Order: sequence, then C-alpha cells, then structure tokens
Amino acid sequence: MRPLVSIVMPVFNVEGILRECLDSVLAQTFTDFELICIDDGSQDASGEILDAYAASDQRMRVVHQDNRGQYPTRNVGLELVRGKYMLSVDCDDVVSPAFVERLVHRAETDSADITLVGWDYLSGPYRSPDVRRWNLRKWQRGDYTDGFPLAFGYVWMKLYRVDFLWRHGLRFREEFYSKADVIFHWKTMSLAEQVSVVPEPLYHYRVHANSVTGTIGPRFIQVIHVMEAIREDLQELGDPKGLLRAWYPFALGFIRGAYFQLAPEHRPAMEEELRKFLQRLGGEGRAILRQPGSVPRDVRYFYRALESPGNAFWFGTLYGWRKASAQALRRVLLPSPVRRRLLAVARAQSYNLSTSSIHDLRDSVDELNETVDRLAAENYRLRQGAGEQSVESVASR
Repeated sequence: MRPLVSIVMPVFNVEGILRECLDSVLAQTFTDFELICIDDGSQDASGEILDAYAASDQRMRVVHQDNRGQYPTRNVGLELVRGKYMLSVDCDDVVSPAFVERLVHRAETDSADITLVGWDYLSGPYRSPDVRRWNLRKWQRGDYTDGFPLAFGYVWMKLYRVDFLWRHGLRFREEFYSKADVIFHWKTMSLAEQVSVVPEPLYHYRVHANSVTGTIGPRFIQVIHVMEAIREDLQELGDPKGLLRAWYPFALGFIRGAYFQLAPEHRPAMEEELRKFLQRLGGEGRAILRQPGSVPRDVRYFYRALESPGNAFWFGTLYGWRKASAQALRRVLLPSPVRRRLLAVARAQSYNLSTSSIHDLRDSVDELNETVDRLAAENYRLRQGAGEQSVESVASR
C-alpha cells in the first residue's frame, strides 16, 4: 500500500548527528509515511547507520550511490517517491513530532499544491523568524512586497503535492553547487494554484561553521547565475503570477548577502562577476538601482559603488565612514551595558503589559492558529472516515 507522504533525506558524512535526525523523523505522530534516505557516497559510518535503522523500521528505504552532489541526489529522491505528498528533511536537522501531521492536515484541508511550515535555528548566530506572523493574505492578493513567502527558498520547509511536481516536470537544477532550491522554489510558487502555510516552528535548522559570514569559498559566486536562472524561468513561463517585479529587489539583496558571506580573498573575483551581471541586468534593473526606495539603501549603494572608482568612493567609502561614525556615536551615547539594561527593562515592561493591544493580538493569532489546526485535523479525519465507508460499501456489493 502506498504511503500518503514520502520524506526524502539526502545523507553525506553526518555520522555524529544522523541518529538525532532519524529519531525525530521516525517519532512523528503521523505515521503513514515512507522515509527515503539516499547515502550520497558517505566516507564515514553514515551508510551503516542508515542500514541499521532500516533493518528495524520498514518505513525506511535506503539507497547507496557514488557521490553526486546535493541536487542530483534530491532528483533521485524525487524519482523514488510513492506518496501523494513529498517532504524533504536535511540529515543534520531535527523536526518536531507534529511536523508531518500539521502539514498534511493543512494541505488536505486547503487542497494545496505547496504547504509551507515555520522553522527556527537549533544553534548559531542568527535570529529565528517570527513565524507566528506568517500568512498568505498579501500573496493571495498579488502583493509580493513583504518577502514572504518568496524569500524562503528552503526545500525542507515545504510539503509538495507530488502530482503537481510531476505534471509540470519540476526538478532541481543539477549544474549548480548551491542555492538551486531557490530556483525550484520560485518556479513552483509561480505555477502553484493553491499555497498554504502552517505558522508554527516545527522544523529546527542547524547552522554550521562554514555558513557563517566571511567563511564561504569561491564556488558560492555562482549565486549570481542562480538568480539569473530564476528570471529566465519566469520569462519562459510567461510570468503567470507577475513575480518579475518582486525578483529585482529579491535578487539584488540576495546576491549582496552572498558577497558578504564570501571569505574576503574571494570578493574581488565576485566584484568582477557583479559588474558583468549589472550589464546583463538591462535598463530596467539599473533604473531600479537609481530609484530611492526601490531597494534598501545598503543594497542600492552596494551596486552603485561597483559602477566606477568615483562611485566606489562616494557610495562605498564615504557611506561606510558615515555608517561607522553613526554606530560609534551610538556606542558613546548608549554604551553596551546601558543598552542592554534598557532593552531588558523594555522587554520586562512589554511582558508585564499583558492587556496591551500587541499581546492581545498575539494571543488572538495563537488561538486562531490552534483553531485552524484543530479544524484541519478534524477535516482530515472526516475525509479518512468517508473514504473507509465508501470502500466498505463497494466491498459489500
């Protein structure tokens, strides 16, 4: 019998943390799933760990292959899925017990092609997003200006309806070393008829040392071509949702962020690629960079500084000095101990104001999310019951 959900997990050299990930997936409250683990040529004990787990849990399937890389491996998983829905879990992360259940109930209730879920960080220097505020009202109105959901290209935070993926021939681009999931995300969001969201942090993402700013190697420069591939896809599809206007600020900001994640010795090479990118961007893109308010000032000045030595001094050096001076002045006027004390007082005061409109609104949002979850679960149970009754009636004839 086919499972309702197929969970795809590429695995490579994670013997120290793989068990924690597998345990969290196999402990799901929703049990009608298969777990497809693809050992991508691991050189440690990861493959043996997978085989040991599969021997004791029939929901697991393990595939061993020579090392092919992240996106070819994801495509292997896509070819193997048997479920109505597909999920991805990275082998170094952890999921909450209700991760699959909440996603399935919401997808079934909304008949969604894509269902997104909230996440947080297990560790690292980054702040987790406030997922309780996530909703798709703006998206459904055709307003793509607030960054959600287009800014979140991670494949592991989405439940996909498999027949939707197959109908459109959707696969991961294998020529890219990194960020091809962002291409996949924009293309699927452009084609999906119904998108839903579970605004709860049910996926827990692990940040590694090589993800921290200033440590990433030269292959990351290809994010420029990743962003251009998104635009090419939208143009080829005829841009059915009008996402191109959201692509410009997204791509410009994304590439700038990638630049500062590069190790300093690789940044001059990326600057050369960025100048070529600005030429390919065309008149519309360059006009956006000259229009105040079209993109954040830091982003606009970053690209303007690349245009000429004069611009590099005006938009780069002088702006950097001004920004550094403002930060230094803040440190003098509000030393760190004073700042921390004021923040602590403000937080304590905000928590004490339990009757404030902000707290009332947050409580209302939480209650509404809980209500929606209960209704989605009840809807799923009713559908399952109706399906079983129809099977029994047919069998009795």
